[in-house]
Amino acid sequence: AGQRVREGPPLMLDDALIHLRLAELLLEHGFVTTDGQAVSFGTSSPLFLLLTAALHAAIASDFTTKIISVIAYGGLIAMLLVLVRRGSALERASWAALAVLILSPMGIRWLTDGMETSLSAIVALGLGLAAIRARGRDAVSALWLALLGAVAVVLQLDSPGAVVPDDRLDELVRTVEDADVPVTVWVGPAGAQA
Repeated sequence: AGQRVREGPPLMLDDALIHLRLAELLLEHGFVTTDGQAVSFGTSSPLFLLLTAALHAAIASDFTTKIISVIAYGGLIAMLLVLVRRGSALERASWAALAVLILSPMGIRWLTDGMETSLSAIVALGLGLAAIRARGRDAVSALWLALLGAVAVVLQLDSPGAVVPDDRLDELVRTVEDADVPVTVWVGPAGAQA
């Protein structure tokens, strides 16, 4: 798996590059913005954006988001190795099956894509483990579970609406409508409507 991550193309998804640019703008202007002027709520992952900005302030690399996801991927593998060694035979087999998925080419690509997917997997795995351990336990365990659940919600947040101000979006629509050549527009994510 490590060889595939090292030797694979260093390309990232456009979302990773968008988060990197948002992090740069956050560092430059002190607030979340897409244009350096207006406050924006266009980030889908506020916690990932803050983590990206913090690391980018330290290393200023075009691969900041990729570095975060690869490190988190390593952490996820480490978590699974610990779980495989601890459980009963059935539990070890279950954790090993999950490890096979994570170490598959699809798992490597998806979890090291420069986005928060590997961090989300760690939080989901941690939340499940916390739920198992919190059964019938004290209030501290329940609080830990609630906090981990809150992090899971903040880690991936889909905000409604456009990431640009309304007047800028209207201007863009007019430009597309008035174009001399055919223009195709996709409004995402899946299921979104124009």
